[in-house]
Amino acid sequence: MFDNIIAKIEELLNRFGEGIVEILRGEKDIAMYSMELKEKMDEIGKEMIKEACGLVDEIVRNEKKRKARYEVVRKDKRSVKTIFGDVEYIRTETCQEFCVSNL
Repeated sequence: MFDNIIAKIEELLNRFGEGIVEILRGEKDIAMYSMELKEKMDEIGKEMIKEACGLVDEIVRNEKKRKARYEVVRKDKRSVKTIFGDVEYIRTETCQEFCVSNL
């Protein structure tokens, strides 16, 4: 689950070093470097929020007390606005037993 986030952080760290070298060589200015860094950090932030939403959904979905009273009806695509940008994730929609029979 966290492999993708770790890979993106490693990429960011590698890019950090490369960016410093490019600045020292005069190939890039600090403004351009900071914009690239922000884009990468936003990407990592969005990925972390998406993973957190998925993890919370999985924990709630598999919780024993909830399973005894609620039934999974469907999985919906949701989105949330964050400081990193819009994040899309899948959320499990549940319904108490009595409402499933009334559908």
